[in-house]
Amino acid sequence: MTQESRIENSLVRDLGSLEEAVAVLLGQFTKLLDAAAHCRVGPKQLSAYANPDTQDRHMPVDVVLDLEGAARDPIVTRCLAAQQSFVLFRLPAVRACRLWDRHHRRVVKGGSIVFAKLTEVLEDGRISKQEAADLLAEVDQALSAFAGLRSSLQKRLERSDPGERAAE
Repeated sequence: MTQESRIENSLVRDLGSLEEAVAVLLGQFTKLLDAAAHCRVGPKQLSAYANPDTQDRHMPVDVVLDLEGAARDPIVTRCLAAQQSFVLFRLPAVRACRLWDRHHRRVVKGGSIVFAKLTEVLEDGRISKQEAADLLAEVDQALSAFAGLRSSLQKRLERSDPGERAAE
């Protein structure tokens, strides 16, 4: 039995479904007319994309991109990633950081907190909903630390240092 969700109207949608994600995205706008102002399709077509009874009509990716950009939240993209067993998170916008020890501390601290809390939570062999929520927040912090390190490493790859020795 699938769980169901009612979003912004009386239509029943499966939780985690593409239609639910589209409805949540459209719910970020006051009216469908406001959403339509940010993309190439009109309100009637937008409504059809979120309707679970119109399985043959899905929001085109350029419309998703336009609406997610206007909403500043990748709601549908996150749903698509999750349906394919991927997790989506924003890479922080950072300048190239030469303070590598700062990244090292953040990554080690974030990972250590996750491991410590997970060990503590698993003492009884189960994870409650509250423990899961708390642990998820810590995992997100650790992922953010890794993402910051990743961004700085990427910037380092893009920056040329004329005085740097070539790898031997």
